[in-house]
Amino acid sequence: PHVQALADVLTERFAGNRVAALEISAISALKTADPPFTAVAGQALRSVGRAGKFLVFAFDDLFLVVHLARAGWVRASDSVPAAAARPGRGPLVIRLVLVTEDGEPAGVVDVTEAGTRKGASVYIVRQPADVPGIGALGPDALGTGGEGLTAEEWREVLSTAGGQWLKNAIRDQRLVAGIGNAYSDEILHAAKLSPFKPSNALTADEHERLSAQEQNALLQHGRWIGERQLHQRDGRVVWVQVSTRLVGDDPSGGVIASFVNVDARHRAEHAVALQANRTRAILDSVL
Repeated sequence: PHVQALADVLTERFAGNRVAALEISAISALKTADPPFTAVAGQALRSVGRAGKFLVFAFDDLFLVVHLARAGWVRASDSVPAAAARPGRGPLVIRLVLVTEDGEPAGVVDVTEAGTRKGASVYIVRQPADVPGIGALGPDALGTGGEGLTAEEWREVLSTAGGQWLKNAIRDQRLVAGIGNAYSDEILHAAKLSPFKPSNALTADEHERLSAQEQNALLQHGRWIGERQLHQRDGRVVWVQVSTRLVGDDPSGGVIASFVNVDARHRAEHAVALQANRTRAILDSVL
């Protein structure tokens, strides 16, 4: 939902303007060489859309596809910096500089990524399906009408997941596109389903609950609650529960977020699950 909200805001704010330059700051994030990233200069931005968790900028005949990973974000500004972005180790990944049809500055779109472990990726392609991650996407979690998958659609999706844990299955973009770590926690908690339940063992009632809570979580664009890993300055990685909500109704107005350290509880649950799997494997080999 947050990627869709970004796409909607960027389309409303910048569609119809032309690209003055695409500036690359994190060279390692650029995953394509043909077409070159300079080829988008001069092209008009038609729209910004979403494919799973990818943000898709549609130009005249090329596409800029961005995956924000866990710590990426998009910042838009009406003012254009005087100096071009340079390669470096800061948070900036790319900067899209836009001008009006008359050549007047229209603003910039910055893709940024926090932390020291970088995972954001950028592609310049002729078709979105040329991006490997998009070509392999399963059905979109919001469904064709934006109302989420039905219980029957969930049943069909999970029937191909084998016995993998439910949390892993609903985050698998090849099975269903658009659900990440944070939303999977919220969906399963609200549906009262164990994240460690085998995904092919759900009852009809559990499929109904999963469908209902998936729709509720993904359609509430203004807020979400979930758990994610954060990298601290000393290099340690901890699990925190994050609660966010929009400031007003416009995603461009920013968010208010609160963080609760749940690292001890999360690691304890993970250890219990691993021990249960080891015990199950031993019993399966004996019986």
